[in-house]
Amino acid sequence: MIVSHKATIRIMLCGLLGVDIKYYRDRFLMAVAAVSLVEITATGPLFHFIGDRSHLNSYLRALPST
Repeated sequence: MIVSHKATIRIMLCGLLGVDIKYYRDRFLMAVAAVSLVEITATGPLFHFIGDRSHLNSYLRALPST
């Protein structure tokens, strides 16, 4: 498990997907308190979900930048 700020998570996702890091802000929308699950397997990364916010109540999901 890795807990981090959204920019760091987006940069890590770029690395896993082979996206040039200079595009980390353009390729991934990542809200505050979002959860992503990437399983590292023998054949490479398996993305279960990216940027999920279903654990937040509707009030928190509606706030700006969440």
